[in-house]
Amino acid sequence: MRTRRDSLRTVEHDNHPGALEVGIICCEHLTQDYVGARAREKSLRSLAGRRDSFVNGTRWAISKNGNPTLKTPDGYRVAIFQRGNGFRVWIKAPNANDGEYGALTHKTEIQAKLAAFNYLEHLRQVRYNPFG
Repeated sequence: MRTRRDSLRTVEHDNHPGALEVGIICCEHLTQDYVGARAREKSLRSLAGRRDSFVNGTRWAISKNGNPTLKTPDGYRVAIFQRGNGFRVWIKAPNANDGEYGALTHKTEIQAKLAAFNYLEHLRQVRYNPFG
């Protein structure tokens, strides 16, 4: 059976030197983890979908200043604005008086949106899982 390249997983096994690229079923057999492999795959696919939707989604609006802005379903406000030759990020948490500016300048608007997505994902993990 042939597996699509994008559905391969990299695993290590004691009986084989180096890493192996295998499909989900072989991954389950090699690791003897029949639930975890599929759960990790589902989690990664969900993350990729959320990232794509965040960056390319239709919820982005243009502010009166001409900046792409977004209000997330959980209440965060995000703005991307041009600064010099790059783009910066501004994020305001729900119920906060002021927002925070990102420390980095990104080469493209897409890179700035990806940085905003990654930061929001980090905040959500910390908020929902304070111990990990």
